[in-house]
Amino acid sequence: MTEKLNTSNISILQTNTIKKTGIQSIANGVRNNSIAKTLVVQAGSDPNKVTKATVSILESIINSKITEKTNNQYMFFRWEMPSISDCADRLSGNRIAVQKALEECMTVADPKDIHQWLMEVMVCTAKQSHLTEKDLAFKARVYARKFEHVPADIMKYACDKVIMNCKFFPTVAEINEYVQPMLHYRKSLVEAVSSKLIASIGDK
Repeated sequence: MTEKLNTSNISILQTNTIKKTGIQSIANGVRNNSIAKTLVVQAGSDPNKVTKATVSILESIINSKITEKTNNQYMFFRWEMPSISDCADRLSGNRIAVQKALEECMTVADPKDIHQWLMEVMVCTAKQSHLTEKDLAFKARVYARKFEHVPADIMKYACDKVIMNCKFFPTVAEINEYVQPMLHYRKSLVEAVSSKLIASIGDK
């Protein structure tokens, strides 16, 4: 008899996707399938290129430097924005452009694409012989829901890294190990800029 998938063993990804509205909600992901596909192409094999390109766009808009801060081990710590007195006018005067840049870099993949990327991981890792085709499809859907908040390029990157580095299909937590550093780097930027933008104009 074929063993069925035990869903109680599926890891639950801990996220900070607290429901927010307006500008604050951007950090939790934005849906636009067309932009998501472009994001994947732009990132190639390095999603941090998209983050750094977004920094350059924002710096040109506000005419101020956004500084990458590291800890005493020279690892990324946070993004430092200029003081509100130095950037408030340009932030408020260019709200639409700033918000557009933030939304584009936080655009998530179509759930169907995430599902497809996860199925590719299944194909490229050791076959889970105890699971039926139906079980595998269900497992991919469950996993996909755990990463709905992740920008498309970062999710594609994580799946590609898993394919090249894992012999067996990973847990959600193992996939998240590839997602989290890239996501933290980008989400920290979006939250820092959003905070200054809200301080300048309010979250309308």
